[in-house]
Amino acid sequence: MLDVYVCDDFPILCEFTAKEMSARIQENEGELKMNCVSTDPSDILIARKKSKNVGFYVLDIDLGVDRMNGIELAEAIHKIDPHGFFVFVSSEIGLASEMQTKGLNVLDYIEKGNHERVGERLRTCVSKALKRVKAIEEARKENKIFEWTTPDLQITEPYDWILYFEQKKENLICMYTENDVILFAGKLSDIFQQVDQRFYQCNRFVLINLDNVAGFHVKSRSLNMKNHYSCIQIPFFSKFRLIKALKERNQADLLIHKL
Repeated sequence: MLDVYVCDDFPILCEFTAKEMSARIQENEGELKMNCVSTDPSDILIARKKSKNVGFYVLDIDLGVDRMNGIELAEAIHKIDPHGFFVFVSSEIGLASEMQTKGLNVLDYIEKGNHERVGERLRTCVSKALKRVKAIEEARKENKIFEWTTPDLQITEPYDWILYFEQKKENLICMYTENDVILFAGKLSDIFQQVDQRFYQCNRFVLINLDNVAGFHVKSRSLNMKNHYSCIQIPFFSKFRLIKALKERNQADLLIHKL
């Protein structure tokens, strides 16, 4: 079940977006429900904190003077709902899409005023979100999922989507996934005990998903992950163990011997 939230500082547009999302809820009966519709971002945050469900958020970028904007609201939400889905609406969509949204699960940027296409675009976004939720449910059934609970956060991520874990501080973990970066309290040693054999500990600070390795440069000892921007330097003493681990996973073709 996904909780739906709509926030736009212009009441007429807020009502219009809420109506479109109500239509999407009817199309997907039992899989979504409306939680909060408001022109005030603080109302969205208050409602979010009372729910345990993953959220689907349709947020205006410009929420008025002396208020947090839509991106700032999404960042605040992300701290308590790291798996939430975001759709941003803006009158200047080109500028909005260039704003810093790294780490947020953004499904789309929709231009204000294009009423004819809003319903279609929201329908596509809802479909993407529900497919992801169903994938999580399937992974849980097969016990191929990472689940972690802290006083402030509930993390649920299929193993297939995790690139690697990194110990940032003594009790702070950074989890890198295909679309997200999530910080949470924990220790790498405890995570290693929980996950399955596809995860390999390169050193004291990094635990990688061998199935999401893009290539390992043997001579330079640089490891590339499938997101194309993560590059991990492997210690010399770990190089041969990593080569063995990749071969055992039938991934010898990922070993790159040329400079």
